[in-house]
Amino acid sequence: MARVFNTAGACLKLVRAGYFQPAFAMVRDLLEIEFLADLFVRDREYLRRWISVDAKVRKNEFKQVSIRDILDKLDGHTQKKRAKAYALLSTHATHVDLDGFQIISPDSMTQIGPFPSEKILVALFQELAKHLQFACIHLLKLLDPSEPEILVTIRSLDQTLVEWRKKYRAES
Repeated sequence: MARVFNTAGACLKLVRAGYFQPAFAMVRDLLEIEFLADLFVRDREYLRRWISVDAKVRKNEFKQVSIRDILDKLDGHTQKKRAKAYALLSTHATHVDLDGFQIISPDSMTQIGPFPSEKILVALFQELAKHLQFACIHLLKLLDPSEPEILVTIRSLDQTLVEWRKKYRAES
């Protein structure tokens, strides 16, 4: 959870300062956490394996592409939506790619240093809202709380997110 909060905080600090590309890189980090936590929630054996293997094996077995493929198979998805979301953030924020210059070159005018952009700000907040909520939900499920007060809070969060998704997102 600490990594999620630190990443979200860094994202918000960067975007507030006008540094959009590294802010989007923070969103990709949240996406990776989201997918890994989702896998662990679905099958705790993956979590036990992730904890117990050495770094080389962990890096090989828990590559993002492998995690996405497992989740897609579990969901019966063939459209590769997870891969597309990951590729979008990788292309525009973390990998050096011609398409990625769109974030630092609005209206084909490359910006050095921070700059304001309502369009990019809105896009970032949309991505952040989408992935932060799911990362938090999956991590909360991993904690497997039994305290009645915590369970009430989680149910309230779930209901609020369902209502939010209906209002602001076409798909859930």
